[in-house]
Amino acid sequence: MQGAIHEQVFDVLQCTFPSHPWLEGFASPFNAFLTSFGSAFTDLDWHFGSLGDCMDFSFGQQDCCCEVNPPFSPGIMNGMADHIENQLGKAEEKDVSLTFVVIVPTANDNDDAATVKQAASISFQRMLSSAYCRKHIRLAAREHG
Repeated sequence: MQGAIHEQVFDVLQCTFPSHPWLEGFASPFNAFLTSFGSAFTDLDWHFGSLGDCMDFSFGQQDCCCEVNPPFSPGIMNGMADHIENQLGKAEEKDVSLTFVVIVPTANDNDDAATVKQAASISFQRMLSSAYCRKHIRLAAREHG
């Protein structure tokens, strides 16, 4: 399971911010919906349209929206939280409109899910408490469409 969101979610996002170009931050040539996407294996994926690793992108040059649905690994999620915070700070300095829509799962209290939730909770709480966090929406599984 890749945990990718489906095209109806992208349609809603693009309708919400229609005047800004969109970038899909964590995708692959196999599951990318948007034409502009970043991926993990840039040495190979660039042949199929990847713009590179989203953690290397500098977003603060022009108005942009970025959907990020990272691999649910604490190291990647913490790095992503750092990168988003850094890029939003740079965009603010340059008076550039930059929006990140972060898609991450919540977990129930079963053993496997609780472990994932605990491991990811540091980055999740950092993002929620960030001065840049404007909105947090929690949707039940299968309701995000």
